[in-house]
Amino acid sequence: MTTTTTTTSSAPTMEYASTTSSTPSLAATEASLLLVCKNRVMRDIIGGMDDAYGGARKWRVLVVDSRTVRVIGACCRMSDIMEENVTVVETLEMDRQPLTLEAIYFISPTPASIDLFLKDFSGATPQYPVAHLFFSGTVGRDDLSRIARSPAYVRIKSFKEVNLDFLVLESRVFSADVPDGMVKLFSPTSNVVVVSEARQCIINRIVSVCATLDENPIIRYQNTTNGLAKEIAFAVQSELDRISHTRRMNEQRSMLLILDRTIDTMCPLLSEFTYQAMAYDLLNIKKDRYVYTFMNNANKEERKEVLLSENDELWATWRHRHIADTITGIVEGFNSFVSSNNATSLTRGKKVDNLKDMGSAIKAMPQYLELLGKYSVHLNMSQKCMDEFNRKDLITLASLEQEMATGEDAQGNEARHVMTKMTPILARSNVSTHDRMRLLMLYLISQGGMAPSDLEALLNKANLNLDDKNTVSNLFHIGVRIMSEGRKKKKAKASKGKKVQKDEDVPYELSRFVPVVKTTLENLIAGTLSPEGFPGTKGDGSNLTAAAPVVNLKKGGVAPKFAGKKPAAQPVGNRVIVFICGGMTYSEIRSVYEVSKKRNRACYIGSTHIITPATFIDELKRIKPLNTVSGPTPSSSTTTTSSAAATTASSGH
Repeated sequence: MTTTTTTTSSAPTMEYASTTSSTPSLAATEASLLLVCKNRVMRDIIGGMDDAYGGARKWRVLVVDSRTVRVIGACCRMSDIMEENVTVVETLEMDRQPLTLEAIYFISPTPASIDLFLKDFSGATPQYPVAHLFFSGTVGRDDLSRIARSPAYVRIKSFKEVNLDFLVLESRVFSADVPDGMVKLFSPTSNVVVVSEARQCIINRIVSVCATLDENPIIRYQNTTNGLAKEIAFAVQSELDRISHTRRMNEQRSMLLILDRTIDTMCPLLSEFTYQAMAYDLLNIKKDRYVYTFMNNANKEERKEVLLSENDELWATWRHRHIADTITGIVEGFNSFVSSNNATSLTRGKKVDNLKDMGSAIKAMPQYLELLGKYSVHLNMSQKCMDEFNRKDLITLASLEQEMATGEDAQGNEARHVMTKMTPILARSNVSTHDRMRLLMLYLISQGGMAPSDLEALLNKANLNLDDKNTVSNLFHIGVRIMSEGRKKKKAKASKGKKVQKDEDVPYELSRFVPVVKTTLENLIAGTLSPEGFPGTKGDGSNLTAAAPVVNLKKGGVAPKFAGKKPAAQPVGNRVIVFICGGMTYSEIRSVYEVSKKRNRACYIGSTHIITPATFIDELKRIKPLNTVSGPTPSSSTTTTSSAAATTASSGH
């Protein structure tokens, strides 16, 4: 880990200090990225001050900037931090009163944050008597020199570069936190500086994830004509080469697969009926917060806001299950809760048969507020999801979506007369413009392009305005062929590998589509991924298949006190990290969990940001072409989604 401590006798330097201990680190053995990051914060940052005093615990202040407060907040609760003798958390950008306590600074290595740090010690009275300085990423030489020449230098007791500069969203999910990543990376009119900053941010944060996990992975990338994934892959490789000789890396090398959004343009548009994806598509959830109203025990309407996270065991259990299974599971779980507690005065152990009765039962048990509150949240959310499902007649829309995405109907026959089925739906007054655009885009992708006159006629049937028509045409910029020389029906092989295989258990016909990312990940682990379609930065890496198990946490190292009493059994084999430039969907996130469970592998997925159907279309709308023509003319070299899918699928056979 990065733990270079400096003294005032020489200029501070940043190095990746090697670890000589033979005991496997938590980062090398733990499957949960959340727990690894939490351990990093508690031991390397907050615990770093204790290291400076030989393990003695002192009261301290934690100072964070607008970026690092999100990094810490993503993996730690405030109570966790306070338990480590932190009396207060202060924000670097805000005015603060001087304190006599020593300060732990965890800040970004940006000129702005460094300026504010130096300002804290530039006056006659320093903000704090001593500073323990930790950076979330690499500090430039010029900024190091500025710190060394400043009055703040003599106040610095500890000085470390911990390289923790990404947002961990779930145990297997992380974000580079590049909002509007698809617009920045794929719009031909994006500002050159904005594009450069976005790409560098992606590179830095992928490296940060690898460093956090103590991994120096074999890197493979999606080979497309836009060259985006290749550029990112080689830049990440260069940076990992630079730091690897000074760090103790996991001997069992992982695999890093870098993709971009052109890998699958259907997935962001499809209706998804697993709980998490459905909720984020249909409900007004912002920043993982769900707001709802309900009638309390006093029969008054009450408003409540909840955070959807893995701290809610009901959410963690059901988020990747089909909504029908979720509702059944919630009701059954509630029945079990009722029957196992003697204080249920309303039901007296009697089972409830539906969601309405369940709601009544919840009101009768206020003494179990925490768990009842969670049941109440998911009662409300699941019911709202079904209300929207029925209101929007999604059974009709989704049936057509599945036919276009898989090329087959529910009986496994080739999909026919798709245009005939779609035209009356486009004319319905109760179908929103947003949903009409989703159907049109899926049809356009599935057809591999349309004749200009046919496309214009279809857009007019959907009654789209010019702005919406341009949004549909902007699919061209993420690898979709818009125009073709004539009518073309989609061939079955174009969607090969994008529908559920015969040996998979899929009880719901509206969930037949399989994201290309899942197929690609399966092929990567099996060692059958095409080396031409997905080459490596140092060879194709196809020799990476099954490997010896990683060391179990119970066999090596000591679990931190916040890790729980009994660590879960760890996956075996090499870790696999997938990163998608331009956004990842909740369906793709679910797929990674499914592959992890099926293959017993520690698989992770990250991206610039998470996209839903609504945000995907919104970003497409904000892509600005170099000209004002509504329908871009495709070039013969354009990489289409269907061809990418075919390459992915064929590589597994």
